Amino acid sequence: CLLLILIIGPFWGCNPHKELPIRPLKPVPRDFIPQSQSKGKAAVVASEDWWKIFGDKALDQLMQRAFSGNLDLKEGVQRIREAEAMFREARSARFPSLEAQYQPSRSERPGFFGKKDIGTNSRATLMSGYEVDLWKKVKSGVDATSLELRATREDLKTLGLSISSQIAVAYFRILGLRNQLRILNEKLDLVRKRLDFFRNRYLEGLSDSAALYTEESRLRGLRAQKEDLLAELQKEKNGLWILIGEYPREGFPVDLKDDIRCPEVPTPGVPAALLERRPDVKAAYYRVAAQDKQVARAISDWFPSLRLDLQYGYSKNVSSFGIISGTFWNMALNTVLPIIDAGKRKAELKRQKAALMAALIEYQRSVFRAVHEVDDAIFLNITADKRVKELYRQKDARLSSMNLSRKRYEKGLIDIINLLQEKSQFLDVSMDLVKAKTDVCLARIDLVKALGGSWNNMDGKKDE
Repeated sequence: CLLLILIIGPFWGCNPHKELPIRPLKPVPRDFIPQSQSKGKAAVVASEDWWKIFGDKALDQLMQRAFSGNLDLKEGVQRIREAEAMFREARSARFPSLEAQYQPSRSERPGFFGKKDIGTNSRATLMSGYEVDLWKKVKSGVDATSLELRATREDLKTLGLSISSQIAVAYFRILGLRNQLRILNEKLDLVRKRLDFFRNRYLEGLSDSAALYTEESRLRGLRAQKEDLLAELQKEKNGLWILIGEYPREGFPVDLKDDIRCPEVPTPGVPAALLERRPDVKAAYYRVAAQDKQVARAISDWFPSLRLDLQYGYSKNVSSFGIISGTFWNMALNTVLPIIDAGKRKAELKRQKAALMAALIEYQRSVFRAVHEVDDAIFLNITADKRVKELYRQKDARLSSMNLSRKRYEKGLIDIINLLQEKSQFLDVSMDLVKAKTDVCLARIDLVKALGGSWNNMDGKKDE
């Protein structure tokens, strides 16, 4: 035994596997989004509670209810507990084991002169075993489960980001739909007034039925549009109830406001280092590292294993020959050297290496996805902001035109139809503006999600 320890001593805790340097298969550009002209705008917040950038108490209340009641998040917490248990199970192999065993028995066997020998045996044993981690096989397994645990925690962050973004999207869509319904009701009132006007003119013989039928068709179209909005609103509301972990019911989970306000967004380019903040990219990174440890573990199976077993106990045997009792002990050093296994270890090593390359490809895919989503989100935010500004200008122009028509109507220069037509066009622009403002908020949410839950400081300063 001493000679064996002297031989393997220099290699104790070694493994010929060289750790894989983890980086994307295709290098990420230093700045993967071109710089825009609007420099100097710093980012908003660097916080896990990213929704607070909207400054909406109702949205905050929704998030609180969701993080305590959402079923997907509760399941994610259990996944972490499962991974923690697997880590503790793997880590236990690094320590000696100790077992207590007690074996009572009674036996009968032939004795001398035809007399049967009936005996009672009892044996109490303490057994301890320890596998010497010569080639870091146990350590590699522990490291793999530890990295998988970290990846699972990042998975929960990814899930939390997804759930919170879905809640925010549903919330702002509901606000937008409520405002659209309010404007649509105003348009319905205008069409009813126009319909009454043309009906009276038709009854007085001052106009034909064509204008009357046109207004009736417009009224029915607006009613159908209202039903579509109500159905969409109900769908968003039910989805919101489910997201916070409750059955759908009448009303909304929180008191809603009427206006839609979104924070400003910085538009300079985003550095590639920002990818490190995304939990899905982190999870993919940890899984590559975990699989690399599994490759090291598979390599260690090609080398001898060494296990030390100790036994100490007390036994007692009572028979016709007398009583035999006393303590006993046993110490064994077991060494196993694999020689022929019909290609089992070779196949396992190839499997682990293939899984490592698959994990590395998934890591690259997550980086690609992150770059793509951030690029799209920045572009959508810029274009959504431009559209809102143009619609505000158009609304101001329509408002001026409507005020002018009102003055002309009061002076008797135009009839009521022209005034109602101006107001209808003003409401059409208002409807487009509500949709555009909703799209801005949704674009902000996409950007938050793409950046990993918060907006980084894009002017080169560190987050606070």
